[in-house]
Amino acid sequence: MWLLPLLDVVVEARSVHALLASGWGKTLRAFFWLVSLLLSSLIWFIAVKASDPNDEQLQKGLLIFGVMFSVLLQEAFRFLYYKLLRAFFWLVSLLLSSLIWFIAVKASDPNDEQLQKGLLIFGVMFSVLLQEAFRFLYYKLLRAFFWLVSLLLSSLIWFIAVKASDPNDEQLQKGLLIFGVMFSVLLQEAFRFLYYKLLRKAIEGLVALSEDGCSPISIQQMAYVAGVGFGLMSGAFSMINLLADALGPGTVGIYGDSQLYFLTSAFMTMVLIFLHTFWGILFFHGCENRRWWEIAAVVVMHLAVSGSTFCNPLYVGSLVPSYVLMAVAATWAYLLSGGSAQNVRRFLLCLQSGASPQPGS
Repeated sequence: MWLLPLLDVVVEARSVHALLASGWGKTLRAFFWLVSLLLSSLIWFIAVKASDPNDEQLQKGLLIFGVMFSVLLQEAFRFLYYKLLRAFFWLVSLLLSSLIWFIAVKASDPNDEQLQKGLLIFGVMFSVLLQEAFRFLYYKLLRAFFWLVSLLLSSLIWFIAVKASDPNDEQLQKGLLIFGVMFSVLLQEAFRFLYYKLLRKAIEGLVALSEDGCSPISIQQMAYVAGVGFGLMSGAFSMINLLADALGPGTVGIYGDSQLYFLTSAFMTMVLIFLHTFWGILFFHGCENRRWWEIAAVVVMHLAVSGSTFCNPLYVGSLVPSYVLMAVAATWAYLLSGGSAQNVRRFLLCLQSGASPQPGS
């Protein structure tokens, strides 16, 4: 059982490592790789110099040893890189909480002992909450990485299909576009399932290591964070494509296109972010309770929303069904998370009366 958390750490290290391969993260990763290469090359060089250069069998064996040792050392440094990233996130959370606590102390009366004690307690509690928030950030990044891999694979297959077909056949090109969208949706859902299996193993590893036999993070929290990570990455890519279209001297609508292109695209991006969040909750609940029809419902809704975009530039045909499905998915996810109509009614009554709910009511 002790191998499970180790494997999960290695997989998560690969995911976070791939996600942060830009800026300082890319430089740091290159530095770690160079150090591992330097050490493995140094050891192999010493071994070669200390051996007989005329013994071909020995030289071949040393070459194989050098390659294997280099691979193992790179993986060891990859794990070290992951631990360094975790320490970095912890330091950032500690820095932010200390900064906020310092500002609060400086802005308060230093002679008020009760207030100073309260600020000290607030600082400790806020630091703990901030560390938990940064811990969930790991899972968001990992989920975003899975979405990126699914996008890469589906785009690659669609690109190959387009290049292998006749570019002058409009019907075929439209068919390939529809195929690409549908295949991308199915691949995203397949990676959502793979991510669930990975998190399930991670939870089993945490349970095996914990003293009380309970996981510090519930599957419901995992589902929510996974859905948010999926949706944010999807929305980020959608907005990047929109901003790329906005560059240059062109003007939207000059050739008869809709003037509401950017506005409707922004609304579509927003609904997709919310939908991915709700779909994550529904999908994980279906996997946990083996309700395959819930998983099938998520796939069907995803296909329906993606397919509705083919109604553009008739934006009513894509936005209205998407927002209706979002309302259905939100209600469904709310009920599965333990919500009820009575809770909503109590919340609305509190808003109307302007009173806060009393303890025990």
